[in-house]
Amino acid sequence: MRRIRASVGVVCCLTVLTGCRVASVRAVAVGAGGAAEQRILGEIIALHLEDEGLDVERRFDLGSPVSQYDALLTGEVTVYPAYAATFFMEVLKRPGVGGAELMIEQVRLAYEAAKVKWIPLGFEASSALALAADEARRRNVKTMSGLTDANEAWRLAVERRFNERLSGLPWLQRTYRIRTAAPQVLERDQIRERLKKRQIDLVACSATDALLDGGELLVLEDDLSGVMRNAAGLAVRTDALDNPRLEPALAVLGGKITVARMRRMAAEVEFRGRQPSAVAVEFLRASGL
Repeated sequence: MRRIRASVGVVCCLTVLTGCRVASVRAVAVGAGGAAEQRILGEIIALHLEDEGLDVERRFDLGSPVSQYDALLTGEVTVYPAYAATFFMEVLKRPGVGGAELMIEQVRLAYEAAKVKWIPLGFEASSALALAADEARRRNVKTMSGLTDANEAWRLAVERRFNERLSGLPWLQRTYRIRTAAPQVLERDQIRERLKKRQIDLVACSATDALLDGGELLVLEDDLSGVMRNAAGLAVRTDALDNPRLEPALAVLGGKITVARMRRMAAEVEFRGRQPSAVAVEFLRASGL
């Protein structure tokens, strides 16, 4: 069984007349938002760093992307999971144009100017449109542009947080001219319930959303490249990288998480009631970390 080591400090004894003095090591403050995906990623980071022998503090439920970034700049947190398109559009207030690679490069430069380093995690929480699986089979719809052939308006539900993102539904609607009734802005449990009752057909959400894990929805192919790619990564204060163990420990997390794995982990927390820390321990063990 994977053992999470206790947080450790460094004790330095000085030979002076008064005896020994303790010199404390600054803890790594791991931040995260309040959503399940953020909490899971925060726990993965924190548990992994603890297992590497680093002293860790958890500072979760930080609020909006702007609040999370402010906490990083003020030193309230040392590292937190961040998303390139979300940072670009919600924090920097820049239009998402020019392609994913150019955006990520501009995000790197903005972070660098703020003395922050961006470490990619290797997956994308991009926008997605998903059709009720039985409806997709009945109509043989596999792509987003295939939705435009319907004679009637689709009954669209939007996950609340996704609706609030500039890179979410507003961005998709600019590319795909899909006839829909007025979007129903709902929580995840409400969306699942209305899907079961056949009260909605189409769901707009993040590609890593727990809603997409159960098989009730078919994620449609982005055949016009209309989705906003939203690369996940770690934003870490460069002054904390004076600790030579921190960056290698964070970098090893890159490439370990897939979109499908993130969906499953989020579903374990949101729909099966598991604790983010338990899901994170299971992930780290399965990943050999």
